[in-house]
Formats: sequence, structure tokens, C-alpha cells
Amino acid sequence: MKSINSPSLTAFLKRDRSGRFWGYVALGSFGFSLLLCWRMAMAFETRPRFVVMDPSGTLIITREKGFEDASQIHVSQAELAVQTLLNRQPTGFDSEERLKRLFDTKSYAKALELEANESAEFVVKSIHQKAEIEDIKLQKLTGTAVESVVRGQLIRIGSFEDKPSIEVLHFELNMRFEHNPKLLENGRFPTVVRSFELTTSSIP
Repeated sequence: MKSINSPSLTAFLKRDRSGRFWGYVALGSFGFSLLLCWRMAMAFETRPRFVVMDPSGTLIITREKGFEDASQIHVSQAELAVQTLLNRQPTGFDSEERLKRLFDTKSYAKALELEANESAEFVVKSIHQKAEIEDIKLQKLTGTAVESVVRGQLIRIGSFEDKPSIEVLHFELNMRFEHNPKLLENGRFPTVVRSFELTTSSIP
């Protein structure tokens, strides 16, 4: 039997083998990309990263491994929550918009009630209140929640009957933060205050 040795046929076979080779390469690359995307999705699902804003307004991106390891972020969130809840003036909170984003619905309502109970005194005495933090302790860190205890002083500066007044109180604020997995839907921070308890006492 006579073999066929056509230059055009040889070229065709070479192109066919080359096409199959690059097809395999493309298929392999596609499979690798799918695997990489899946592994990245699993990593972010099991170890969420956080982007938050500290009290000075600086955005912080944590490089730490998981929620329970992100102590710097939790401390910054506690500082921000203290200033948001306690820094006030006669007309209300210094930043009520941030209060809505940092406290969940129940805690936000409780904060409004706290402000309303003292509103008359703040108006009559023209009080401007600022919180000075002395100590922050993180307790009971879990995969999705952290409790913080913040202690410090409340500085109240105002005037009553044309006389300036300064009052200093001790405060202790206990807060429970939880991871907010739906921040794009509800517009709140990556971690939000789910509950809080505030106690104050006069300095002897």
C-alpha cells in the first residue's frame, strides 16, 4: 500500500495537534481558575476580613486571620462606639448618623432613650459632653462576637444662670459586638453593637 505524503496533509495534521494542545492548556487554565476562586471564597467565608474606621476617621484593613484574632479592630470599634454614644451636645448626639450604622436597631433605640432621659438637663445647662477613655478590656471572644468593657470619664462643660459649670463623672460601658455579615444590605459597620449597659457615678 502506498503511503500518502502530502505537504498540505502534513501541515493540516500539525495544526490539528497544535490546536488540541492549546485546547488542553485553555481547559486546564479554566479549571485552575475555578479552583482558585473556590479556595478564595472558602477562605473569606471562614476567616472574614474587616474594614473599619477608627475614632480619628482613618480606615483600617486588618491583616489578622479571623474575627477572634482581630483584637486591634475590636479595640478601635469599642473606642468609636464610646465616642459615638457619649459625645453629646444640647441638641443631641455629635454623630447620630454614625450611631445608626454602629448600633443595631434595638441598641440604637436604647441609645435614643438614654439621650432623651437627659435631654432636658443638657438643654437647660447647655451641656457639651465628651468621653475620655482610660481602659478597654476585651472579653469572651468567639467566632462572631466580642464583649468589651470600657472605663473612663465623662467631661461635662456648660453654663447655668450665666455661670460656667464643669462636671466630671466616672463611666463604665459594657458592649457586645457581633459580626455583621450583611453590611451591604443594612448599611451598617462590619461589626455592630448588639447590646450595651452604661453606668455612671460622681467623683467624690
